[in-house]
Amino acid sequence: MTRSHATKAFVLSILAVTVAFAYPVGGWGGLGVTGMMVDVEGLNDSLRTINREILGGSQTVELESPFYFIGGQGGGEIGLFSLGAWGGGLFKTAKADVLEASLGYAAGSVELGIHLKPIKWFWIRPCLDAGGALFALELAEIGGGRAGDTLEEPYLFSLRGWQVNAGAGLALQFNVPLCKRSLVGLMIQTGYLYPLYMSWRDQDGLNINPIEGFGMHGLYLRAGINFSARDE
Repeated sequence: MTRSHATKAFVLSILAVTVAFAYPVGGWGGLGVTGMMVDVEGLNDSLRTINREILGGSQTVELESPFYFIGGQGGGEIGLFSLGAWGGGLFKTAKADVLEASLGYAAGSVELGIHLKPIKWFWIRPCLDAGGALFALELAEIGGGRAGDTLEEPYLFSLRGWQVNAGAGLALQFNVPLCKRSLVGLMIQTGYLYPLYMSWRDQDGLNINPIEGFGMHGLYLRAGINFSARDE
């Protein structure tokens, strides 16, 4: 390394340390639950068609919204700016007289935001989201149907999907001090995720068209408990 390179590296190191000490630095992390208003109308229409027209059933298979995600969140801040992430997943099942549907799903996002603290016990964080989601849907025949019209082999079908999302959110946190430099807070966040790209494949690995409207995106509400530390 030449002397000029060493000098530049030294200057950059000093600037980085200066920034870290010149602005408040802190972090947070905890567990949370997210409820997302997923559009399931198109998916339920498809399940109804399979149950009634393909398998000869008479009932309706319906997956209900909202979808719940259990997971966690965390992040850090330097001055006004924050960088964090959240993620979670769960599963749903629905049955009719002939068809059973099982859906596993997960989603997560990275957040870039502005950390506002009008008072110590109340924080506001508007942010931009970028992330993705995936799911797996399994369909299986469970018996019933019209007499003499059942399939020789049980009906089985599966598909996988993943997507890229972007959106924006607003988080509020109400804090209670634990000690001088740490606290625990109740976080509530709402926002909207919009799908930028989606890919679906069937059980044979072939690309298929997504069901209109369905995916791990939409309006969401998150609530969680955060433990926070702040270097003042």
